[in-house]
Amino acid sequence: MAWRAPAAACRDLARSDPAFAARAWTLVEQQLTESRLSGMCQALHPVERRLARWLLESMERSGGRNPMPLTQEFIASMLGVQRTTVNSFAIQLQKAGLITYMRGKVEVLDAAGLERRACTCRPAARAERRRLHLVADGDVTEH
Repeated sequence: MAWRAPAAACRDLARSDPAFAARAWTLVEQQLTESRLSGMCQALHPVERRLARWLLESMERSGGRNPMPLTQEFIASMLGVQRTTVNSFAIQLQKAGLITYMRGKVEVLDAAGLERRACTCRPAARAERRRLHLVADGDVTEH
């Protein structure tokens, strides 16, 4: 869910409500951290590990939705790779019994196994969300 408001209204609210301003700056800090992590991840980690991380985070951010409506084209765009690369690694994850992938739907079958394949950015992002008090310790459905 998202809300939309004119920038001027947000500025006025931030000036008049310190709690709103603090929360907004926390969310900005979190977005900047996610962007930095994403850039590092893209440069340092292999596609299979990034794919595992991305699938787990997509499932969590969609409220645990499983299966998820995801095309190879969309995943490729999110990971910055070609669709054929996504296909190759999705097949590997499927053969390992971690996911099923069929006609634009991905289902996570073994989240713990996928977690073991995910890159180290995943726990780093989680720790940052906890540091910013955006998620409680142990919360599975981080947003």
